[in-house]
Amino acid sequence: MSEWTKIAGCVIAAVVCGSAFGQSCEGQWLPAAPGDQSFDDELAAMTVFDGRFFVAGDFRASPAGSSRGVALWNGANWTAIGAPTGPFLTCDLQGFGDKLYYGVRPLSGPLGYTWNGASWSVAFQDLPISAASPRSVNALDIYKGKLVAAGTLRLSSSFSSNGVWLWDGAQWASLGGVFSGLNAITATAVFQGDLYVGGRSVYLESTSNGEIFRYNGQQWSKVGPFGLGPSNGLAMRVYQGKLIIASSTVFSAGAASYGPLATWDGASVGSIFVPTFVNSIDALTEYNGDLIIGGNFTNAFGVGANCIVRWNGTNFASLGTGITGTSTTGRRVRTLETYRGELIAGGDFATAGGMPMPYFARWTDNPTPWVAVSPESKPVNQGLTLTLNAAAASGYANVSYQWKRNGVAISDGPGGASAGGGTVSGASGTLGSPSDGASVTLTIAAVQASDAGAYTIEFDNTCNAATSSIATVSVNTCPGDLNADGFVNDTDFGIFSTAYDTLMCNAASMPIGCLSDWNGDSVVDDADFQVFVGAYAAMVCE
Repeated sequence: MSEWTKIAGCVIAAVVCGSAFGQSCEGQWLPAAPGDQSFDDELAAMTVFDGRFFVAGDFRASPAGSSRGVALWNGANWTAIGAPTGPFLTCDLQGFGDKLYYGVRPLSGPLGYTWNGASWSVAFQDLPISAASPRSVNALDIYKGKLVAAGTLRLSSSFSSNGVWLWDGAQWASLGGVFSGLNAITATAVFQGDLYVGGRSVYLESTSNGEIFRYNGQQWSKVGPFGLGPSNGLAMRVYQGKLIIASSTVFSAGAASYGPLATWDGASVGSIFVPTFVNSIDALTEYNGDLIIGGNFTNAFGVGANCIVRWNGTNFASLGTGITGTSTTGRRVRTLETYRGELIAGGDFATAGGMPMPYFARWTDNPTPWVAVSPESKPVNQGLTLTLNAAAASGYANVSYQWKRNGVAISDGPGGASAGGGTVSGASGTLGSPSDGASVTLTIAAVQASDAGAYTIEFDNTCNAATSSIATVSVNTCPGDLNADGFVNDTDFGIFSTAYDTLMCNAASMPIGCLSDWNGDSVVDDADFQVFVGAYAAMVCE
């Protein structure tokens, strides 16, 4: 049995592998979500924004259910935030300020949208460009604190385009330079303080032909010997102090050939490797110190890599058996990103590591379960029930958990969290294997003042353990003292009034902890008002 077969077996049949053969702690591929939850079409862009992982593409179904074009993931669960109705093709995602920007190639309609955490709005409508087709926002980036929008952004219906613009949050500014080309700008990067752009068959008017250009804050110039060519893909990434420029085009200058992976140090061009054949290289990212290269290639880079390979600056290495397609699907990694210690690949493919993982796959060098959702700090009234919730990331085998208070393991039963404290349940246990992102709940009934403290949860398997952030629990022993200052006064009356008007403890506007719910029935009503009136009359906590 090969090592990879054992690893794959642990993912698919983790219970058997964990008990009979031992948990594998080598690098392995993980699916988008447990079971048959998956995407139904390709992914084209991914980014981390506001601590969450966003994906975009041509899909209409995702692990979140029906979710046209965009979905977000926190490591445990997927959420549908479906993009506005097209028709369009996804190009790129980028967070800027307090919004997520979504660039597209529309068949008609806007060039993109923004997400404010609750709803979508049209974006890029202020760009002073022609409405004539073709037009697109192909690449989004950040340069000197401003949003870069690059693509096929024409000043008129002619073939010329002013393809790169900057947005400061209030207005757009052109960087000058008139680009022409079949698809205009498709990739950007910031290197040594300059903005680099490139694309398929792109050239800059007023300078010689080329595919890569540099903006130094004042003017544009051509970069290196990169000539006009039919690139199928283009990606740029800074790695180990150099700009890596990747394409299916074999970069050359005179008799010198640099292959599809060239380096640029600001003055001269170098080569990484010249494989026998590469259809395209479409995505680059860095993971655990290595450069990750994704695209459409088979048995390449001297290590038998399929569609994805890693390079440590000296040597190439494969990631298991890589990523493949089928007779009915494509075989291409279009986008790469990292999130919470995992490498994420998206694109048009069917399997990763020989297992079904359509369009989205996760690789981890260290299959240790990590905390996707940490417990939240909260106050609780003495005598009521405290609940804390957390979740481990999905896809990990043989995971157990243990709740702790002030660093000490909690146990089930009376006084399980503290001497003389409330009755604990859910203190420890084992998750289903592989983990499915389900919430783990700690409950302390009839909570007492001694139960206050710093609570954490530890998720563990035979590889390692991960501990959540601290949730600080305070226990209110004086009904009516809602701000814990030792008095029940007008400040507390204001807080209670807000809670009373809100009514439901689970409402978003309810003051944290719902301390105004003295009887623990999840509503702040007249029964709670009677308790507060008595406390307000006494004024001082005993």
